[in-house]
Amino acid sequence: MFSMLDGAFSSHRIIIDPRLALAKVLTEELKNLKIEQDEQTAYIKVTHREGEHDDLSIALAAANWWANEPKPQRALRIVA
Repeated sequence: MFSMLDGAFSSHRIIIDPRLALAKVLTEELKNLKIEQDEQTAYIKVTHREGEHDDLSIALAAANWWANEPKPQRALRIVA
């Protein structure tokens, strides 16, 4: 999710409007995220720094992921 979020910021598909009530809080949360990689498995995880919050960051990453997930095509039913 966070790699997709990073891509959305890099391509300017997501921009945090400074007029949003929690824009500063969200920006700080995003800045305080840290990436940890397991050397043996190469598994990457994103965490928040100790004593910091990441709720808004997770919500934004999840919303971006959901918005970009392919949606199943619904069959068009024609009824006489």
